[in-house]
Amino acid sequence: MVDNLSETTTKIARPIVIRDIDSSQYEISCATSATLGQSISVTWKAPEDHSERDWIGIYLISGKSSKEGMTISSSRGKWSLVGPGTSGVIRFSSDKLPWKPGTYEFRYHHDYGYAIVATSKPVVISCTFYFILNSF
Repeated sequence: MVDNLSETTTKIARPIVIRDIDSSQYEISCATSATLGQSISVTWKAPEDHSERDWIGIYLISGKSSKEGMTISSSRGKWSLVGPGTSGVIRFSSDKLPWKPGTYEFRYHHDYGYAIVATSKPVVISCTFYFILNSF
């Protein structure tokens, strides 16, 4: 038996607010391949009442970057706000893109939080042998 209730509770640094979100109203799309350093344009669509604090980030696809519809790893600064309106295009380039070859995905997040409402198809960022030789 617990004598002191405070010993059984956990404090949360900031409140977590979860509300019903119809993710079928959100979409993102982009090219499925790019060369290291090449900019990538991401097209997005959202309902009229979406938050202007919604954002899109790029993540390496791995088993540890998301869990149950939430992003659990850092975007490492590789993100951008979507802004007002019901659709738009965000161009990711230079410091907004990873500089490591791999398979990535773009994730549309709700209201400056980490709930994922849309995910792009996988994007393969490659580094060709030609690119390496001619970059010196």
